[in-house]
Amino acid sequence: KQWYQRRVAITAGGLTRVRSSFKMPQQKPQSAQQLFYEPISGHAFNADLTQIVVSNSTPHTHVMKRGADGKYTEGHVLEQHLERVTSVDWAPTSNRIVTCAGDRNAYVWNFEQESGLT
Repeated sequence: KQWYQRRVAITAGGLTRVRSSFKMPQQKPQSAQQLFYEPISGHAFNADLTQIVVSNSTPHTHVMKRGADGKYTEGHVLEQHLERVTSVDWAPTSNRIVTCAGDRNAYVWNFEQESGLT
């Protein structure tokens, strides 16, 4: 599979612009899963990509686990913020989750694999 770039010069009113077009390789179509009806404002995966933390423009943050069929199911809900969560991150080495929200607070959550969040 090769990627290549083609440059085309367009002259309009004495200005020359260069546009690029890329040919994408043929890929197997991926399946999509709708997680929420609200827009997602942030997401982060854990170190081995088996779990995802998602904020969906509400004060709640959802920790979801990928099943054997590749679909995500909800495992935990983080409910500490008063306004909508705007950003999330999951540290790969310490396994901690950080959430930031419009209430001007940031919370750090310790994720224990056996017992969940603390």
